[in-house]
Amino acid sequence: YGRVKIYSGTFITGGIACISVALVLWTTEKGSLVWLVISLAMTGKFLIAGTFALAYLYTAELFPTPVRNVAVGGASTFARIGSMSAPYIVDILGKVSPGIPAVIFGVSSVLAGLAATLLPETLNQKLPETVADVEAWKKGGKKSEPDCELAQVTKVPDTPEEPKLEE
Repeated sequence: YGRVKIYSGTFITGGIACISVALVLWTTEKGSLVWLVISLAMTGKFLIAGTFALAYLYTAELFPTPVRNVAVGGASTFARIGSMSAPYIVDILGKVSPGIPAVIFGVSSVLAGLAATLLPETLNQKLPETVADVEAWKKGGKKSEPDCELAQVTKVPDTPEEPKLEE
């Protein structure tokens, strides 16, 4: 399937699950369909947790070696900022309506998933090793050639047997 489709798909599906929680909370009586709210919320949490794990893999593949550590660290920092703000969103806006935090998290997730569809695919592609490689790929506007080591199976040539020395 490729990393972009899975990454953006888990973002979007998780966001839809969170938005669905809010819709169920707003359209049903308080305390009814608790099983549905919990099921949707846990599905959304499961998908977003998977996306979080995928982010480390995908971020490391997107950036060339010289800036990879800084890029992964920056992505991790922004993820942690989101994690730090989540309890405040739930505590403050959850008192107004229990569905508001779910909508905020869901819409943010869907928008991130849609934005992720614009990222380049890295599956079976030759990854950039320098910043110049990234700039050349960007200017060319074309997809990179498949990485020979990943996309094709190479056959090891048969080596002739060495003659044995007689004693």
